[in-house]
Amino acid sequence: MYSSSDEEGYDCPLCMEELDIADKNFRPCPCGYKICRFCWHHIRENLNGRCPAWY
Repeated sequence: MYSSSDEEGYDCPLCMEELDIADKNFRPCPCGYKICRFCWHHIRENLNGRCPAWY
């Protein structure tokens, strides 16, 4: 359904929720991996705190 490549990637790859405007520019990891703030907080508080792209 997406017609343009700049519309891709607007869902969090972890929870699959649509990223809001603040999340679209949120890249907490130096590698630039894009996740929502909710998932980032969950990783930091409940898991190992490491970037999910580096598993």
